[in-house]
Amino acid sequence: MGEISSQQINKPHPRELFVAGLTPFELFKLHVEQLRDIVQQNDDLEVDGSFLSNAAVEVCLIGLVSFFEAFCKHHFAAVINICPSLLDQFSEKRAQASVKLKDISLLLKNLEDQIGFVVAEQFDFGSAKAINGIFSDLIGISPFSKIEASRFDQLLNDRNLLVHHAGIYTIRYAGQKLSKKDLPGNLFQNSITVVRPTYFKWEKFLVGMVIKMTRATTVALRKHAQNDGSVSPEKALAIEYLPMDIDISTAKIVEMEKVFRWR
Repeated sequence: MGEISSQQINKPHPRELFVAGLTPFELFKLHVEQLRDIVQQNDDLEVDGSFLSNAAVEVCLIGLVSFFEAFCKHHFAAVINICPSLLDQFSEKRAQASVKLKDISLLLKNLEDQIGFVVAEQFDFGSAKAINGIFSDLIGISPFSKIEASRFDQLLNDRNLLVHHAGIYTIRYAGQKLSKKDLPGNLFQNSITVVRPTYFKWEKFLVGMVIKMTRATTVALRKHAQNDGSVSPEKALAIEYLPMDIDISTAKIVEMEKVFRWR
């Protein structure tokens, strides 16, 4: 048998380029499945023909948004770990971006394979505009369409109302959602109603966005890898790992439009 070189030994397994050894989609799907179990186990309470907000579902909706934001951050990091050369064009568009030397020192042995984790921590993925801008500057894709961005903003408004005001209508929120005649009786008195159908609507929307982002990124990375001789076979394989386990059909995501009315 031939000798194994130290270079061969040190080659990273594709999964080492991902947070927790799971592709961003796999990790997001795992979290979504856990949230869905909780939602399904907690029935909505109906009183006098009206549904009351489901506290368990409220918490799950907050978690869903958090896990989506985490997906965006993990996906961004994975793209850089796979193709560090993308940082060249990214740094030109984000000249103000910087990484602490102390953070880099923690990854000296695996810097080329894990630099994305450090860079990702420097950015905010908390809005459609921010996400579009970051991924556009990095790899030339804008995940959210104008309509999708509007829907995501709506979800963020609901999530922020739950987190910061326990779902109780504030002047700012109610002014966007309620008619002028309905404001007096609801302002600071009533709250948004979050029930299981609410959660499943937003779950399908975010799962659809995650699938869209994963597929678009995979196509862009394949193209970049073909033009960039620095992408190793192991990292080229990691690109093919990204869309693995996507078993939710596009048809199901499109069907969502027929089931739910967006406002």
